[in-house]
Amino acid sequence: MVRAPLGTAFKTAAGPGARQVKPRLITWRLRPVGPKRTATLVIESRAAGLKTLPTLVWRDLSTKAQLTSKKRRTTVTSHGPKVIPPAEVYDTARYGDRPFPVVPVQYSDRSYVAGHSGGDLAAVINSPKLKGSTFNLFQEMSLGQHYPNGTVPSAGIATADFDYGPGFDFQKTDPATANTCTGATFADSPVPAEGTPLYPERITDGVYNLPGQTQWYGADANGSAIVGSLAGVAALQQIDSGCGPTGKIVADAVALSDPEIDYSDFDTDKDGIVDFFMAVFAGCGGNGASQLGVCSDAATDAAPYDNIWPHSSSLEYYITDPVTGLPGFTTDDQLKNLEGKLLFYTNKSYSKMTTKKTPYKVFVRVGPYNLNPETAIDKASVISHEYGHSLGLPDFYSTGGRETYGDWNLMATDKSQNMDAFSRQELGWVVPEVLTKGTRTIKNIPDSKQDTGVIRWRTQSGKAYTLKRGRDGIVHNSRMYVAKLPGRQLLDPAKFSTGDKATKKHVWFSGSGNDFGCGADGRGEDAGAAVQLLDRPRPGASRLVHRRPVGHGDHAVWGKGAAEDRLRG
Repeated sequence: MVRAPLGTAFKTAAGPGARQVKPRLITWRLRPVGPKRTATLVIESRAAGLKTLPTLVWRDLSTKAQLTSKKRRTTVTSHGPKVIPPAEVYDTARYGDRPFPVVPVQYSDRSYVAGHSGGDLAAVINSPKLKGSTFNLFQEMSLGQHYPNGTVPSAGIATADFDYGPGFDFQKTDPATANTCTGATFADSPVPAEGTPLYPERITDGVYNLPGQTQWYGADANGSAIVGSLAGVAALQQIDSGCGPTGKIVADAVALSDPEIDYSDFDTDKDGIVDFFMAVFAGCGGNGASQLGVCSDAATDAAPYDNIWPHSSSLEYYITDPVTGLPGFTTDDQLKNLEGKLLFYTNKSYSKMTTKKTPYKVFVRVGPYNLNPETAIDKASVISHEYGHSLGLPDFYSTGGRETYGDWNLMATDKSQNMDAFSRQELGWVVPEVLTKGTRTIKNIPDSKQDTGVIRWRTQSGKAYTLKRGRDGIVHNSRMYVAKLPGRQLLDPAKFSTGDKATKKHVWFSGSGNDFGCGADGRGEDAGAAVQLLDRPRPGASRLVHRRPVGHGDHAVWGKGAAEDRLRG
């Protein structure tokens, strides 16, 4: 039995077995399910309107299901959804379960250090027993409303070969980088190296073996990007693109891990793109540690080297499927809907999907990703920082000599500390109380980690109401306050009529910068990342490029509720 929470009503239920659907109750009768098998019931429900329930906003609509068999009765509760206000600004809220693949990779000339394995990586991200794990940190910051769940497909696999029917579509050296490429990859060999003594194993001790050297993936296009970082000049240094696109290591990681992963499981909204992909590369991060001296006790770290710069981006910017023309790296896995049915494109336009079989299978693509160094296995802080980017948060640090947040924010420095109030509000985990004009004395404010179980809000008509845990179901919040300050003009309309590639409908993207902050002298004002998708927007998409305050770069927003399209370090 599945009962509808207050504020919602069931509409349909699809799946095996007999189903009886009522607005407040669903009864599902199943035949026995065999060992290691699953049965899925997909339920569609609709939230009440604000006219019907004016206090609907911020209610948790988690659903309880009771499973009864001859031997026992079990009750489980879903993790959300939760109602947000009907305004675009609240679309940044992130609740519930977040499954994502995590692929550990090592280079042909650089391995993981002894004691690091795929199993260790899985524990650092997911273990509730590990105090500093990413799971525990985000559970704490979200007050139990967000559940990151990283799957390391190679964990526990001692060795694996290249015996895989579809083969491996590895990236090759871009001929245009002949003057900047300082590494090599087996993918450029005229004779396949996979399975030979040169490249014998695909997995070793739970870690995937890349075909290329450290420098092939980590070399920057215009010298070392660390120069611009230290000086704070924000010069465009094309990180990790000395031998080809910045995201080539991610594409190779996706190809290597395809035999162990069904990527359809990680496309939860079933749009054909994996929600989020993470790779963890051997060695220290190229954003400073690997290039500025001895970064670990490993023999391979004794001398400086240019490793991958930890960052977040998307393969949609670098790779296009040659058959469909769709952006992103195409896997070998066909997309399935929530009921587990295979999906197909209706025709060669590769736009609409159907469960009716056609010649045009929908293969899952990988787009959004982030990259983290192997040192994250010892301390999950950098993984937690980069994971914050996957939820839509920007960096809050500056390079060069200027302090910004310092150590007061996970998105400023990665020390497994909490985020600031702004970030937690942005993700919908806390709802600060709005302070009105005048003076107010507040005593004994509890720590923001404490869950008060109380949310104060107003209906659309302006009437105040309070949600309390227990009486109103599941309610999470921290004691926080916000004061609404007068707005300021960010974009001057007069600037759009200069004739310099700008109009009132289209602000020209600078095309410069890679997420460096700016020095105190104001140099290096262009601090955004190149957004290649600006060259091929989807039909009907609107374009806005917005200049953030110095040190936070440009970012592009696509259409309604879109996320930032920029490189985040």
